[in-house]
Amino acid sequence: MKFAICNEIFQGWTIETVLEYCARLGYDAVEIAPFTLAKTVTDVTLPERIRVREAAARLGMEICGLHWLLAKTEGMSLNHPDPAIRRRTGQYLGQLVDCCADLGGKILVLGSPQERHVLPGVTAAEAWEFATQTLAAAVRRAEERGAVICFEPLAPAGLAGQFEGGGQ
Repeated sequence: MKFAICNEIFQGWTIETVLEYCARLGYDAVEIAPFTLAKTVTDVTLPERIRVREAAARLGMEICGLHWLLAKTEGMSLNHPDPAIRRRTGQYLGQLVDCCADLGGKILVLGSPQERHVLPGVTAAEAWEFATQTLAAAVRRAEERGAVICFEPLAPAGLAGQFEGGGQ
């Protein structure tokens, strides 16, 4: 079993410092929130991606993947009724796949609130259909790059609090 930790908990630290610290703690890998590297994943150049991957390798660490994929982005939505927004989001997800693979990662986790927000008036069935359309090209790109796009199961808002405090 390998142990990984998310880098965004180290607010304000460089990725190199995070990797060094986590290696000393005994972690095997780091999962990166793209917004910790740059405003958008398209701002993370290939040379920068290679530099981060090599820094991890020198420390015996892995970049296992990316998470919070749409956090801090604007104008993105998996299930927006506007096809142009879904198309732009799908293209961005493909760019996230490329970044993940370039970093040596294999897992992209959809799980931030931005990724699961459904607009008022959109039914669950419509949201699912919109999301599958949005994800189609990114899933194909992930297959080409040897990566997997995963959905993080989170409790609906309000439900999580029912399980705090010793399983009440």
